[in-house]
Amino acid sequence: MSDTSKSNLTKGILYGGLAGIIWGTLSIFISLLKNFGMSDIAVSSLGPMIIIIFYGIKTLVKNPKAFKICWKHLLIVLVGGGIVNALTYYSYAMCLNYMGAGVFSALDFSHVFILMLLSSFIFKYKITKGKILSLSLAVVGMVMVLNVFSPEAFISPMGLLWIAVDWFCNCAIALLLKWALNNEIDNDVLITYYNLGAALIYWTVCPPWAVVGEIAAAQNIALLVATIAAYGIFTQILTQYVWVKSFSLVDPAITNMMAAFSPITAAVLGYFMFGQVISWIQILGIAVVIAAVVILNKTGAAEEL
Repeated sequence: MSDTSKSNLTKGILYGGLAGIIWGTLSIFISLLKNFGMSDIAVSSLGPMIIIIFYGIKTLVKNPKAFKICWKHLLIVLVGGGIVNALTYYSYAMCLNYMGAGVFSALDFSHVFILMLLSSFIFKYKITKGKILSLSLAVVGMVMVLNVFSPEAFISPMGLLWIAVDWFCNCAIALLLKWALNNEIDNDVLITYYNLGAALIYWTVCPPWAVVGEIAAAQNIALLVATIAAYGIFTQILTQYVWVKSFSLVDPAITNMMAAFSPITAAVLGYFMFGQVISWIQILGIAVVIAAVVILNKTGAAEEL
């Protein structure tokens, strides 16, 4: 592996890992927004709104010509990205109706094995021993962190159907983003159009003025706006940047593997902020996930084209 490829691998892992860590805070922000009285659909619509405003304005100021892309590419990103993104959120909700949260998170993460195979066929990334070992360790670590085999864990037959939909959506959006970046679509433009497609679907149910109306109806508007600002900057604007940046540098399977840091972050925050107990099994699981990432970086498992 060349020095450039090694550098890209390390950067891709770091960007993807940062995205995973920030995603681990998402449930806290969503709970806070819902405690202010915002509905589920309003919260879902809020994310793309923030992203479109920020990255849209940023692109208009820096390079407005970047918005002019081939209409076929625009259609694929706008429509394809929007539909898959919306279906992803819906499949998440349906999965949680038929299985425990820990079981869902572990099965959801397992889509990376399928994505690795698809990336090898479509983008010619090699399936290396380092990738397989790292990903396998990450799955084991996540199962330990999520306490999947606890008495509360469950899954019904219908859950298997929805987890298949979830796998399809996760793989489709990862491949779509990688394809768009390979076709030299600007990162900020890709983020804007992809989220605009999702927003247009959300807005059929909850348009922007309805979101603003819910914010205006809050008892403490100033505190809600401050919470929205933090939610937007960290879980939306920053996460989108580092996530797409990681896709531009490494195999999409590597980027999505870094989502393993999300439940770790949630567990650590739960311990320090809410006094939740972390068992020795969960601590060992965190160590296993970290070891998986170290092995991935040391073996140079990606970008061997």
